[in-house]
Amino acid sequence: RYEQVYAFCDVLIVGGGIAGLQAALVAGASGARVTLLEQTAHWGGRAPVDGDMIEGAPADAWISATVAALSAMPNVTMRARCMAAGVYDHGYVLAEEKVADHTPGDGRPKHRLWRIRAGRIITATGAIERPLSFAGNDIPGVMLAASVRDYVVNFAVSPGDRTVVVTNNDDAYRTAIALKEAGLAVPCIV
Repeated sequence: RYEQVYAFCDVLIVGGGIAGLQAALVAGASGARVTLLEQTAHWGGRAPVDGDMIEGAPADAWISATVAALSAMPNVTMRARCMAAGVYDHGYVLAEEKVADHTPGDGRPKHRLWRIRAGRIITATGAIERPLSFAGNDIPGVMLAASVRDYVVNFAVSPGDRTVVVTNNDDAYRTAIALKEAGLAVPCIV
């Protein structure tokens, strides 16, 4: 079963990472009708995995407090598992919500198509890591740095006993540090 819904808001925020949550907090506190969309099942983006600190506290604590504050605001609507798929003229946005993909048979619709009219749209979708191009970059065992951190931090899975980190920016050092903290060898960073 599928359904479609129409929604209206003063501010639509696409992305439930730190920037999106902060934008929703400010807009919600101003009294605006706010809709916050996050395509994954959890809030905060990469900050919890990367061990970021926000206002002197671990990212997890800040995210939990912010989500609780937003949930308490009657003018704020939060939708996880909801991806904005298109932005069109006059503040018209299409979004797809995965309502019961993760809980089949519970009587809810599988997906919901949102047709949203927004006065203002804020995109806080974060960055996508781009792979380096080199011979053999598509063979098993070659992974993006953020994926390696996800395996190690979120799932306690070792991507390998010895990991060579190849980079063109300083974000890879977070990966090397996460691997070392998990007791894995990083013989070199290229």
